[in-house]
Amino acid sequence: MKHLLVIRFSAFGDVAMSVPVVREFLEQNPDVRLTFVSHFALAPLFESVERVDFFPAYPREQHKGLKGLFRLYRQVKRQGPYDAVLDLHSVIRTHFLRMLFHLQRVSVYKIHKDRRARKALTRREDKVKRMMRPMPERYADVFRQAGFPLTLSHRLRKTPRPLSPHTLEVLDLPEASPAKPWVGIAPFARYTGKTYPPQKMFAAVKRIAAQGNCLLLLFGGKGHEQTELERWQELLPDTRVVAGKLSLSEELDVISHLKVMVSMDSANMHLASLVGTRAVSVWGATHPFAGFLGYGQTPCDAVEVEMDCRPCSTFGSKPCFKNTYECMHAIAPETLARAVEQAADL
Repeated sequence: MKHLLVIRFSAFGDVAMSVPVVREFLEQNPDVRLTFVSHFALAPLFESVERVDFFPAYPREQHKGLKGLFRLYRQVKRQGPYDAVLDLHSVIRTHFLRMLFHLQRVSVYKIHKDRRARKALTRREDKVKRMMRPMPERYADVFRQAGFPLTLSHRLRKTPRPLSPHTLEVLDLPEASPAKPWVGIAPFARYTGKTYPPQKMFAAVKRIAAQGNCLLLLFGGKGHEQTELERWQELLPDTRVVAGKLSLSEELDVISHLKVMVSMDSANMHLASLVGTRAVSVWGATHPFAGFLGYGQTPCDAVEVEMDCRPCSTFGSKPCFKNTYECMHAIAPETLARAVEQAADL
């Protein structure tokens, strides 16, 4: 059996987007197994994928800096030998690891990000607005470069996972098939340019909740996000707060039972894809043209307002040059609510 080393350290959403690609690759190549190196916290993303050995990287601890990369190389090398090294990240750290394996005469391959096209898409003037190659296909291209056949389906696979007694108890969820469909709401993102204004998001969620025909599950992180969502729960009927209460694996279990996940251009969209759940996503500074739409998701579920200045950023990290974030404010709460209602058949 052939053994491949695959590297993608971060970010959360990008690693999640690689999972369906890895799964379909292994299904089409039964004589191959993988060692996948990524951030230690992301191990649950691969727990349901057979023939993948997850190797945890600790970039802020034992694998920090040049000395840490040497340590990571030695540790990963002991898991070999490898027939090839596939770099799905292509950053300085992975360049260094590729070089070390290349010196040992191991074949190495890397992703092509087409940074020139990204720059043309996001520059302020004379934008070249065209659909770039989807990121999952760019991942798949690396496997193809290594000589392996791979045809992606680009389809969601609905795979409901068992809910643990802990999950049912903490969220006060019914054990049997729910009478109402579950709709996930993930209103947060890392950057302002990727975050729908909270007051507008609440207005959209309030409209959905007012119909009384679904259970809303609110996703987010610990701390401020959890506190804000708990405030929403007090004001809205049939609502549960997931934020801060479950492990990543348990959150994936819950997402697998959702009728629809509502998210920003964020990791939650990709988590939904991982378990085959349809996602209605909100886009502002970023754009599906950059190739980061969730695997198997459709452009018709991307809620956005076309503007001359969009997109201004590939990842949403650039501040709005107008300082207005009009791209997000221009989306009416009613527009988002209708998209969710249609997707969830409410």
